[in-house]
Amino acid sequence: HVRGYSSFSHYILDLESDITGRLERELVNILTTNHTFFMREFEHFEYMKNVVLPQLKIKEARKKDLCIWCGASSTGQEPYMLAMLLKDFFCLEHDKWDTKVLATDISTEALQHAVTGIYEKEQIECLPEHWKRRFIHSIGDGTRYEIDKEIKNAIVGYNLHEHPDITNIPGKSFLII
Repeated sequence: HVRGYSSFSHYILDLESDITGRLERELVNILTTNHTFFMREFEHFEYMKNVVLPQLKIKEARKKDLCIWCGASSTGQEPYMLAMLLKDFFCLEHDKWDTKVLATDISTEALQHAVTGIYEKEQIECLPEHWKRRFIHSIGDGTRYEIDKEIKNAIVGYNLHEHPDITNIPGKSFLII
């Protein structure tokens, strides 16, 4: 009844006939959970840093191209962590490597939040101190923080609901999904 529909059938009829896709986007945004946080399942990131990335660094040494696809990126915490991890891992060699993180989601609202890269103080507290000093800065009164531009620039955001075919990203193959 939020939009004034008297029945589910009437809503479905409007949904199916909406050529703009607006109702479908709204439905997707309502149905998706978007549950994520920084340092979620950090053991996976540790494994990537200690096992996967050293192997890929050797394997891709000639091309120096490393692209990661982070599906279900939600509000951006995981893709930003991946970008920080890559920057941290490659350290002084990072500028010699083409590293990108493709952040996809079906929720337009979640991706719009991710693009801002702005998080509450409580959301970033669990990040390693050296990442907070290096990749995040306080904005305003110190209750909100923003991801630095260098990390934001390492993220390519993509809405899978509006553009389900990611094969048109030129020259990129994903070594980690």
